Amino acid sequence: MIVAFLPGFARSAQMLEHWTTLLPADVRFFDLPGHAEEPAARVLTLEGLADQYMDRIPQGALIVGESLGGLISLAMAPRGYHAVAFDPPLSTAKQWVIHQNVPPLVARNPSAKWLPGFAAAFLGVMPNGGVEERNYWPVLDALTSPAHVIAASEPLWPRRSTQAAPSVIDDIDAYNLERHPQVTFRRITGQHTLLSDSVEEACAVLLEILEGLPA
Repeated sequence: MIVAFLPGFARSAQMLEHWTTLLPADVRFFDLPGHAEEPAARVLTLEGLADQYMDRIPQGALIVGESLGGLISLAMAPRGYHAVAFDPPLSTAKQWVIHQNVPPLVARNPSAKWLPGFAAAFLGVMPNGGVEERNYWPVLDALTSPAHVIAASEPLWPRRSTQAAPSVIDDIDAYNLERHPQVTFRRITGQHTLLSDSVEEACAVLLEILEGLPA
């Protein structure tokens, strides 16, 4: 079984390379478009991002995505992949952490010409400083086979000063995910970057998922 990891926005595949030896699988890593050596996105939609990996990841692989990478994994599921999404931001309207942290990141990287458009398209953080909602719940309705969504336990609300990155999935999201016919939902202990910060629990989940997949 091939297991392909996709990191979140502003993170690199290198941060996930500890997974190389943790799973009984052919583990591969891919950066998001525009990140590290990965070419910038040609089409600024989830489907456009998914297209960039189709010729490099064989169908039938397990796509394990974190945050925005998790949304891409869900977008790839109807195309013949197994999807696991760790803490994907299914709606950006209430994501105060994104609204707070992305504008300074864009400002610190003026040479990344792709970054303002990417942040606007996928996170709703506009170049003029405004914020628009990006709703990704329809990607779940397009699922043709079961997918897994794993949320972090650090609560999103109330808004506060915290060093721990909160989960982008709140209690209302969790309620809806638990009732979605094509989603297996669970929470594990930790903050948003579960693949780096809650490796033991995340590994147990992935091993269980791998055991349930056809050989």
